[in-house]
Amino acid sequence: MAIVTSGFEARPLYSEAGALTDDTILALLSGKGPDEALFAEADRIRREVYGDAVYLRGLIEFTNYCRNDCYYCGIRKGNRNLSRYRLDKETILGCCREGYALGYRTFVLQGGEDPYFADTQADSNDGTVSDGDRRSQTATGVSAT
Repeated sequence: MAIVTSGFEARPLYSEAGALTDDTILALLSGKGPDEALFAEADRIRREVYGDAVYLRGLIEFTNYCRNDCYYCGIRKGNRNLSRYRLDKETILGCCREGYALGYRTFVLQGGEDPYFADTQADSNDGTVSDGDRRSQTATGVSAT
């Protein structure tokens, strides 16, 4: 059981009920307790809940067009020094197939808030980018959402 030190008083991270006490949570978040204890307890809980498995996902950046002009963002609407692109459905699915061959089983589509995709390219049933043949996608395990 990890111990948090507050002043000269050492106390357990868990109450008898097994949950963190309010005082302990406040001490940990306020920085009054040692970070090592917080990190160790978070790591213990993570291992208990999720284990040590690492899940890799393929990331496909399918568009860098964006309707927003967030100043911090490199693909913002007002950035005139950027070559814009949009991947079509077949190219996206081709990326998924290539990633599948490399061992990836899930894929994340990332891009700007591109009205072209939001308004015309999403499948009307579930938002899945599809080549129209769901059976072949399911059979090969390749899909992108």
